Amino acid sequence: MMGMEKISDAILDKVRVEAQDIIKEAETRAGERVEKAKRQQEAKLEEEKGKLIEEAKEEAIRILAQSSITSRQELLLAKTRIIDEIINRVKKTLSGISSDESSSLDLIKEAINTLDVDKARIYVSPKDVSSVRKSLKGDKKLADRISEIREFDGNYSKVCRS
Repeated sequence: MMGMEKISDAILDKVRVEAQDIIKEAETRAGERVEKAKRQQEAKLEEEKGKLIEEAKEEAIRILAQSSITSRQELLLAKTRIIDEIINRVKKTLSGISSDESSSLDLIKEAINTLDVDKARIYVSPKDVSSVRKSLKGDKKLADRISEIREFDGNYSKVCRS
């Protein structure tokens, strides 16, 4: 009976070793699957994170572009107000000035220099057109800066525009 017991113990030992090998192999496979799942999850999280960061960058670019447009519009509005104020001051000044030839030329020069433009169009009252044209013939440099002289029937005698 001892021989049977030994055979039985040997078979049991062999079965235990095989069972332990199977368990180890199953644990190894399970561990590999868990690691693979973790890597996939991390990769997916990184991909989502990248997408969110890219969306945030695009939104920041849109906001910056909109801010730039708004600031340019505000700047244009400020420039328009300044130009309108200059024109209004010139109109007031012109309405109180007598219409002699030298003061007309001085006023035209000052207006063009204030506007800081290369060429300007001037508007004068119908009664001053011929005297302004005549005065400009004597001042070639000023005449070159005037693109056009137009009649303007308003409550002032001269206006200058770029």
